[in-house]
Amino acid sequence: MGCLHTLFPFMLRCLHSIVACSVLTVGYASGRPGADPSVAQPVIPPRTTLNPLRLAPDQVLGQPEAIAIDDQDAVIVVERRPGTVIPSTDGRIPWLRDDLASTLPGHRQTVLEKWRAEFPALVPAAAPPRLRRLEDSDSDGVYEVTEISTASLKPPPAGNGAAVSSHGGSVYFGCSPGVWLLPPATDGEAAPAKSLVSGLGIRFATRDHGLRGFTQGPDGRLYGTIGDQGFLFTDETGAIHSLPDQGCAFRFEADGTGFEIVHRGLRNPCGVAFDAAGNAFTIDAGSGPDEPARLIYLVDDGDSGWRMEYQVMINWPKSVGLTKFSQPSWTAEQLWEMADRAGAAYVTPPVAHLNCRPTSITAHPGTGFLATEANRLLVCDRGPEPAMAGILSLAVMPDGAGMILEDSRRLVTGLNAADARFSWTGGLVIADAGARRIVTLDAGHDTWRTEAAAEAAKLARENLDSWESAKLTGLLNHPDLRIRIRAQLALTRKPGALAVFEAAVASTHPNERLHGIWGLGILARCGRGAPLAAADGFSALPDQKLQISASQRLVALLKDPDPEVRAQAVRAIGDAPDRFTKSPVPGKPPPRPGVGALIGAGELPLAALLSDPSPRVRYFAAISIGKLKVAGFYGSVCDFLAANDNRDPYLRHAGAYALQHLCTNPLMLTGLEQHPSAAVRMGAAIALRRMGTTAAAAFINDPDPTVADESIRAVTDLDLAENRLVVGYLLDNVASRRWAPFMLRRVVHNAYRMGTSLNAGRLLKLVGRPEIPDAIQLEVLDLCAAWAEPPPVNAVTGRWSPLPKRSPAEIKPVLAAELPRLMTTKQPVRDAVARLAAVYQLEPPAVGAKPETKPAPPAPPSE
Repeated sequence: MGCLHTLFPFMLRCLHSIVACSVLTVGYASGRPGADPSVAQPVIPPRTTLNPLRLAPDQVLGQPEAIAIDDQDAVIVVERRPGTVIPSTDGRIPWLRDDLASTLPGHRQTVLEKWRAEFPALVPAAAPPRLRRLEDSDSDGVYEVTEISTASLKPPPAGNGAAVSSHGGSVYFGCSPGVWLLPPATDGEAAPAKSLVSGLGIRFATRDHGLRGFTQGPDGRLYGTIGDQGFLFTDETGAIHSLPDQGCAFRFEADGTGFEIVHRGLRNPCGVAFDAAGNAFTIDAGSGPDEPARLIYLVDDGDSGWRMEYQVMINWPKSVGLTKFSQPSWTAEQLWEMADRAGAAYVTPPVAHLNCRPTSITAHPGTGFLATEANRLLVCDRGPEPAMAGILSLAVMPDGAGMILEDSRRLVTGLNAADARFSWTGGLVIADAGARRIVTLDAGHDTWRTEAAAEAAKLARENLDSWESAKLTGLLNHPDLRIRIRAQLALTRKPGALAVFEAAVASTHPNERLHGIWGLGILARCGRGAPLAAADGFSALPDQKLQISASQRLVALLKDPDPEVRAQAVRAIGDAPDRFTKSPVPGKPPPRPGVGALIGAGELPLAALLSDPSPRVRYFAAISIGKLKVAGFYGSVCDFLAANDNRDPYLRHAGAYALQHLCTNPLMLTGLEQHPSAAVRMGAAIALRRMGTTAAAAFINDPDPTVADESIRAVTDLDLAENRLVVGYLLDNVASRRWAPFMLRRVVHNAYRMGTSLNAGRLLKLVGRPEIPDAIQLEVLDLCAAWAEPPPVNAVTGRWSPLPKRSPAEIKPVLAAELPRLMTTKQPVRDAVARLAAVYQLEPPAVGAKPETKPAPPAPPSE
C-alpha cells in the first residue's frame, strides 16, 4: 500500500535538489531572442522565452488586474478601465471618520454621496472593471478578443475586481459589492448572471483591498479572499456573515451555497493556492514599506490578527482624533511576527516573511513549465519599482502541525506581475500590469512532462461528466492535479462513486488514495456529487444512506498505518459533522448495529488521535472534535492542550477551537481557572475570546501573566463594556506584576472608558510612580485632559466607539487633591500636569512647596 507521508516529502526534496543544482550551474537569462537591447528586459529563467500575446491592431488592453485560464486554454482578463480610480481612504482624510463608522453595506455609498457633494473633485466616479476573453482559436498567433458582458450584474460592481475563475464554461467574478456566476453564452446571447454573494466591501479601506481568487479546492468548493473592506450579508439559509474590519479567506460550493469564512484577521490577502496534499495558502501584504508580506497557512477559523483600523492608527491617527500615543497592537505587540516572537496567543502565526508586495499566488499543477518549479508556490510581486518586481518561487513543507518555508528565490525579475496562472499547454501566463499586456513564459523543449501537459489540455476540453466511471478512475493518478480533481469531482456525481473511491483508497498509488479520501469526504458532506456551476438552481437531493456509507469508509481509515491517510480522513470527517451528530431519520434513533448504521460522533476514536505520533493527525483530530461539538471529548482536549504545553501554536489553535465549539456553556471554560496547566487555561482564554462572551474576563487574574494578558486583550479588543470594571480593578494593585507597555495601556483605557471619579483617581495615581513608563504617564494626563469630551475613536483598538460627554465634576476634585503630589514629578511629566491643571482652571502649587494637610475628601460614589 502506498505511503503518502513518506513519498510526498521525498519527491519534494528531490525536486528541491534539482532546483539548487539548476541555480548553481546556470544563470538566469534576460529578455527573449530578438529583444531590443536598449530596452530593459525582465530577467527570466534560462532556456525560457517571454512571449507577449498578440492582439489585433484595433484591440488595446486596459491595466490587467487578474487572469484565469478556461477549459479552451483561453485567457480571461479582468481589466481596470483607463483613467479609473478606485475610491479609498488613501489620502482622503475628510472621510476617514465616516469610513471607520461604516458598519452596513449601504454606508459606503452614503459616504461617497456626502463627500461628492462637498468635494466633487475629491471623489472619483469608479467605472466597473471589464472582463474580456482572449483566444487564438485559429492558431494564427493573433488572439481574438471577446467581451464578457457584465450588464446583468445586480447590484452593479463598484469597486476593484481581481477575483475571476472559469469552470465548465461558466465564469466566477468577484468585485465589491458581490460575487456572480456568469454562465456561458447561448446562441450568441449572454445568459443572465446569478448573484451568489452581495454585501461585500462595507468600507473603502486602503486602495485595492478587495476580492481576489477564485481557486477550486480538492473538496470541490471555490476559495477566494477579500481584503479589510469587510462585509455583512445574509445567506440563503438565513445565516448572517459579518466581518466589518478585516479581510479573510472564504469558500462556497460551486453553486454558490454554503458560504464559510475559513481564516480571518487578514489585511490584503491575494487569493488561495493549494499544494498537492490539499493544504491551502495565501499571501498577505504588509501594512507599510518596512513591514514584510506574510505567507499564511490557512487553517479553520485561524486569525492572523489584522484589523482595518490599525492602518488608520499607523498612517492617519490625528485625522480621526487620536494622539501621538495611538500605536496599534499590530506593531506594539508585533502580531505579524513569526511563531518564536509572536505577541499574542490568539493569533495563528505566518509561515514566513517575504520581502515583496504580493498581488496573487498560484501553485504548479504537476505538468508543464519547468521541473524546477514542481510542487512550488509562485507569488506575483509588484515591487516598489519595476526593476524590483517579478515572481517569487517558494518551496513549502509540513513542519509539526504547521508549515515551513524551505527555500524561496526569484523566478522572474523586472516584470510588474499582477497575476500568473499556468496554461493547460504548459506555459506560465502572466498579467504584466506595467506594460498593460498578457505574456507567456514558455520553457520550450525544457517543458516538464510535455506529453502529460498536452494530454491535460485535451482533457480540459472534455465534458468529464459524460465519461464512464472506469475511464474517470484512470485519471485519479494523472500527473496534473487539475485533471485529477476534475475526475474526482465528476466521479462524485456517478451512481457507483462510493465503490470507486473505496477502491481508490486501497490503491498503491498515493495520488489515488488521496483523491479517494477527498471523494469520500464530498459524499459524506453533501450526500450527493459535488455541485456544478449552474445558474438554474437544480441539483440532486442529498442521499442520507450514501452519506452514512461514505462516513463509515472514512472512519475505517482512522486506523490506517499511513499518518497522512489518517490526517486526511479525520479532516474529511470534520467537514461532514452532520453525518455523525444527527439521526438519518428525524425523530427516530439511528439503527444499531448493522450496515448503514449511523456512527455517532462520540463513538469515533478521536480521543486516541489526539495523542497520535503525527502532529498533523493530532491537529485535524482536534479541529474535527470542535466541528462535531461532542462534550464527551472535553477532558481529552484539555489533556491535548496540556501535552502541547504551548509549544506548537497550530496545536494550541486547534485545542482552543475544539473547546470553543464543544463547550456550549461558557461556564465549562471558566471552570478551568484552577486547572494546573497554564496551556489549558490559555486555550480556554482564547476560546472565550472567540465566543465573544463576557466570560472572557475569567482569566484576568491568572497567575501566569501570559494567560492573564489574553483575557485583558479579549476585553479590550472586543470592547466588552461589561468587563471593564474587572480590568479597572487591576490598577489598584498595579505593582503586583510586570507589565508590557501596551498591556498596561489596555488597562488604562478600560478605566478611562468607564469614567467615574473613582477611575479618574486610579489613573492619576499612576502618574509619578517610578515603575510606570513616562510615555504612559503622559498618556494618562492627556486622557484626563479629554475626560469631559472623549474622542470618538478608541485609542487602543482604533475602532469608532463614541462615548457620551462627561461632567468635568467627575475629575476636577480628584485632580485638585492630587495636584500637590503631581507637581513633584520629573520633567516632562510635570509640564503636562501644569497643562492639565490649566484645562480645569486649577492653580498648581509652586514646585517644591509642601502639600498642605487637609481633611480627606469625601468618598467617591461607588461603582
